Amino acid sequence: MIAVDALPAAGTAAYRSLVTRTPVPEEVRRQAQALLLDVKKRGDAALLDLTESFDGVRLQQTGVTTEAVRAALDNLDPGLRGALEIAAANIEAVHGAQRFREEPVDV
Repeated sequence: MIAVDALPAAGTAAYRSLVTRTPVPEEVRRQAQALLLDVKKRGDAALLDLTESFDGVRLQQTGVTTEAVRAALDNLDPGLRGALEIAAANIEAVHGAQRFREEPVDV
């Protein structure tokens, strides 16, 4: 069984230490913005160039065929595939419950 610790009380130093994000350096923001603008402007060509730059691999395409996805699923270990399917269902259930639902109210 996994032990779960309760969060410290909101407003305490212990709580703030857990939920406060470290500021992102301006140079990192600038570089990320430049990458995003390049992808927005050039699309897949930018993605292919960036993959080559960062990963050292020149891909020929950015998509994966339906057949390749099916083959990958068919070759997964059954236990791993089952665990991934359970995780996907759990993620869908949680986010589905969080989805905004507009409900009419009679007044």
